[in-house]
Amino acid sequence: MLYLVHILEATTGGTRRHLRELALGLDPAEFRQALIVSLRRDPAFEQDLALFRAAGIGVHVIPMQRRVAPLADLVALLRLVRLLRRLRPEVVHAHSAKAGFLGRLAARLAAVRATVYTPHAFPFLETGAAWRDWFYRSLERLAVPWTTRLVAVSAEEREEACALGFAAAQVALVANGMPPAQRPAAPEPTGAPVVLFLGRFCRQKGPDLLVSALPAIFTQVPDVQVRFVGGGPWEGWLRRQVGAQPWRERVSFGEAHTAEATATELAAATLLVIPSRWEGLPYTLLEALQAGTPVVATGVGGIVDVAAAAGCAVLVPPHHPELLAAAVVGVLRTPVERARLVAAGRRRVADYTLARMCQETAAVYRAAVSH
Repeated sequence: MLYLVHILEATTGGTRRHLRELALGLDPAEFRQALIVSLRRDPAFEQDLALFRAAGIGVHVIPMQRRVAPLADLVALLRLVRLLRRLRPEVVHAHSAKAGFLGRLAARLAAVRATVYTPHAFPFLETGAAWRDWFYRSLERLAVPWTTRLVAVSAEEREEACALGFAAAQVALVANGMPPAQRPAAPEPTGAPVVLFLGRFCRQKGPDLLVSALPAIFTQVPDVQVRFVGGGPWEGWLRRQVGAQPWRERVSFGEAHTAEATATELAAATLLVIPSRWEGLPYTLLEALQAGTPVVATGVGGIVDVAAAAGCAVLVPPHHPELLAAAVVGVLRTPVERARLVAAGRRRVADYTLARMCQETAAVYRAAVSH
């Protein structure tokens, strides 16, 4: 039995879900598992910890900060090294940027046999200051020798990993996967069309880009309603921006903390919009395809892998609200196109199963310890 320890600081959104479904989906006859997590980002992650403990997965909490914080990062690193030396796993799997760096360094210092890293979208993919791009790329290059295998969730992520200095044989492309649908896909909603944004209110996910597109959408589809569902650091700003507009009564806000709530939102939507600036492979896209909700999205990260060839979503370049608006209007005005997108999406999402994701990741662990 292989002893595997996961390390995660970013306990929100898709990374939280990925860890939960991966850890609970691996064969307990082959893998003994433990988790080292931080609760600073989302105290509600405590709910997941009960599931892990019930499955016999050990849980250890070490505070880690999202941003670079030299003193706090050093304290977290020392605690990670001490804990790994006590646990003595054969494989450490570090998830996302902060735990990805600290976890890989701690594993090296603790003489762990093999280290696996999943970036879940490299931090330098964010457009911004050149110094930030250089800084994060430098940290990622520094950590290459500490990494036995890297798991990329998209072709873009795999290419970026090789550009950092990883050998092609070190990088495995393992796309996210979905469990079987718990309910049949809903028929297309009737009545006024509803455009849905579902995700974190933050720069990466681009809710501001959808806000910029709304005047053109409202002008061309006068009866459309728009719904922002989620939460995050931009929530106050987003509500103020919408509240200052003459069309504010046509926009509503909500939250979806459970799979059931997410399914309900998708079932009520005519169209899901994913205006992200950068991505790994968003679960929201796979959920929409599974639910039979048409999608307009930016062509970034794993969205391209899923949708470009299969034609199961309308893709537009990132950072272009006017193109986003045109695509949304085109899909809202064309029932035949919506039906085509739904059919293509249902076919495509059948390739993205949770069982396949767990099997391919397990193969990465085996390869890492036998290298």
